[in-house]
Amino acid sequence: MRLPPTSEFYQSCVQLFWPLHATAVIAHRGLSAQAPENTLLSVQEAAAAGAHLVEVDVQLSADGVPVIFHDETLTRICQRPQGVHEFTYAQLQAFDYGTWFNGQAQSLLSLETLLAYAQQAQLALNLELKAAIQHPAIRWQQALAPLLHQYAHLPLVFSSFDWSLLELCQALWPHYPRAALIENLHADELQKIAAYPCHFAAIHTDWCQLTPDVAHKTRALGWSLATYTCNHPTAIQSLLQAGVQAVFTDDVRLWSRDQPIFPHHQNQTLAAFA
Repeated sequence: MRLPPTSEFYQSCVQLFWPLHATAVIAHRGLSAQAPENTLLSVQEAAAAGAHLVEVDVQLSADGVPVIFHDETLTRICQRPQGVHEFTYAQLQAFDYGTWFNGQAQSLLSLETLLAYAQQAQLALNLELKAAIQHPAIRWQQALAPLLHQYAHLPLVFSSFDWSLLELCQALWPHYPRAALIENLHADELQKIAAYPCHFAAIHTDWCQLTPDVAHKTRALGWSLATYTCNHPTAIQSLLQAGVQAVFTDDVRLWSRDQPIFPHHQNQTLAAFA
């Protein structure tokens, strides 16, 4: 579905994240090249580096508290094989989320703390909702509704690989734009996305596998387009030339509008120009 809602707030969020006449550079999990990903420090460092748009991952603890964490398990970050959904919020708070990166301990970041900081720092957030397998829709509603009410004026967009969560967001909070995440976007996938019973303002996809032809077709069909996660300034320029409106990067400090733009051929992947 591609017919966009018309509320002023919705359109302002769209223009922040997928501008028509500018470029959105989105801090992926904060300034995750310099600080442990998805921590408050990483978000603060992104803001200090000039980022206005930050993407983070949201999961629910065993007792339904929304927290900021990416992986399916805690193995890489906390050296524990279980998933976030297997621990209560209090238990998760006892773990260390920074030593794996730079030897300095960091606390778990809750969505509530993040929203409070984003409001103070005037950040807009892309909340990527992780798979809903472990929690029914009602748990997500109960977890998110009070916070979205409290921070009702904060610019947000929702994205997910689990499109059922985006359906839920559309039903409950239609004034927030939604982006479908798909790892490898091909032309034949566009019809599948169009037929899905949820309006998507944008498609977010892996920049390494995107071709200029598919990028142009996506834009022609009415979707905004963003790519993750590009850490090559020259490649970012190629993405923009192909019609990509926003780029996720681990290091917003890499961004420079003075980098050269490479020419490219219609069926080559953009990764060839990194």
